[in-house]
Amino acid sequence: MSAKDLFGLIKESNTFTWLIMASVLFFSTALMIILATLLYQIIKRKRLNSRQSLEDTLNDWIAKVLAFEDEFLPMPEQLSVYFKNTEYHPYITAQLIVIRKNISGTALHKIINVYEQSGLKASSVEKLRSNSWQVKALGIYELYMMMQKDMRVEISRYTNSKDDYVRAEAQTAMISFEGFSGLKFLDTLTRPLTEWQQLKLTEQLLTLNTEQIVGLETWLQSSNAQVVIFALKLAANFQQLQLHEAVVNCLSHEHEKVRAEAIFTLTKIADISTPDRLIEQYVTETDFNKRNILISLRSISGDEQSIFLQEQLNNANNEIKLLAALALLNTCTHAEQILMEKAKHQQDPYRMIFLHAKRELTYDLD
Repeated sequence: MSAKDLFGLIKESNTFTWLIMASVLFFSTALMIILATLLYQIIKRKRLNSRQSLEDTLNDWIAKVLAFEDEFLPMPEQLSVYFKNTEYHPYITAQLIVIRKNISGTALHKIINVYEQSGLKASSVEKLRSNSWQVKALGIYELYMMMQKDMRVEISRYTNSKDDYVRAEAQTAMISFEGFSGLKFLDTLTRPLTEWQQLKLTEQLLTLNTEQIVGLETWLQSSNAQVVIFALKLAANFQQLQLHEAVVNCLSHEHEKVRAEAIFTLTKIADISTPDRLIEQYVTETDFNKRNILISLRSISGDEQSIFLQEQLNNANNEIKLLAALALLNTCTHAEQILMEKAKHQQDPYRMIFLHAKRELTYDLD
């Protein structure tokens, strides 16, 4: 056998060996994946069954606790095992929060008592002190949902947290604990207050009895523009009429959005001077806020503002013309006659503006 033939034989043998090794590796990997998947499904099924058993046992016991108001019912051993395992605490707490939302009075106190005395509160406090923002935010949520007012001082430290979620939960917690007084975090807030968070806080406050909001005038002067905007929304939503002048002062704010919110708020808490204040502001405003002022005048102006609105009918911008026409028709005597005269002398665009304004006004009345 020549050296060339021997070399070819060795080469073929090596190739065959590599094919066998590759096949073994492939099938071994596939088998490991299949076994891992099966193991995962078994563990998942076991956890689901365990949680279902926990939910059923917990609900049965809670139902008995609530039914027997004056009696102490010991926790079943099966349920006690779950309470002792901190891995189940988030799930148990979540279940108690669901129940807590639908009960009140003595029953509520019993649920809170279960939370406090079974180690669940301790787990929530541990979450609050975690370095993970997700865990910290969950801890804050659990504590305020379970009405743990003794934690408000510690939670208040996070109302200006650099983390958006932690900050939002802490702010929500303070209002949950203290109502309108919980808004004092606005005194020192330097971080963003998003529109979504403003909406959430407003909805939370709307469930409370309306009162004069202490600190609102201070917040209208905040260096944080988003705090000013939120304060303006509060003034509008809760009819803080005593703040009219403070809101007027916001018309000189450097941020266009703040001025826009001030215009809207003045519409909600208007007095006899408001229309003329807005007309004074109109001259120096951006196009965006000029439109906002005309929209506001549509609901608060009168014959005294008729001359100003007629002047705006001559504006080069047809949208401004239309908004002025709407304001005239909505609040001024003889507005229809004024617009018809305008259309008579200059049909384009005033005839279309008049018809459009009339149609829109009709829809509004409907």
